[in-house]
Amino acid sequence: GDAKAKEFVDMMQAGPEKVNMALVTEIWGKVSHWGEFFVAASKIGELNAKLGEAEVDAVIDEVMGKAAAKELEGQISNMDALFQDPERATKLNKFADLVSKVWAKLGNKMQ
Repeated sequence: GDAKAKEFVDMMQAGPEKVNMALVTEIWGKVSHWGEFFVAASKIGELNAKLGEAEVDAVIDEVMGKAAAKELEGQISNMDALFQDPERATKLNKFADLVSKVWAKLGNKMQ
């Protein structure tokens, strides 16, 4: 893990002629859903902090439905299990999509 990550960072810093774009594309495809997940988690945290969980939960219920949202929360809340889940990308992307829709409805209140 760490050695491969260092090798990748070194390659990226070596200049454009040294970058293996096929490798970059492959790696990005494997990790991009994690970045989207962490951004989405941060946005939900911001909404909850400013507007309160009740207001955010009401919009989540409107967008996805309470039962489906609770099920998704259960699927993504255990990081150890999530790392092992072959369907993690789908679940993380579903969470990011939910947060995007919630933000679209509530984001204007964050001003």
